Amino acid sequence: MGGVFLGMPGTWAGHMHEAADHYTTKIGGLPDWPIPLPSASVDLFKCSSCKSDLSLLAQVYAPISHKSLNIEERVIYVFGCLMPECGSTTLESY
Repeated sequence: MGGVFLGMPGTWAGHMHEAADHYTTKIGGLPDWPIPLPSASVDLFKCSSCKSDLSLLAQVYAPISHKSLNIEERVIYVFGCLMPECGSTTLESY
């Protein structure tokens, strides 16, 4: 197995010599989607506890390659709530 490349240096992101896309693995920032999202998906990016906007924690390009399976178009998006008091109280029943 070859070496592992974990990311681009900070100057790459600051100068925008190469545009980011959904193949770009990154921590924070704005997500790069493979297709435009419908406006109805806005509620997906709200915290279920405090209803504030969720922030992108990580975008990871994660293809799967195996003898019987080859998925090249797989991206994992991790979102989280950054509100300091969020999650410190119990949730009400819906």
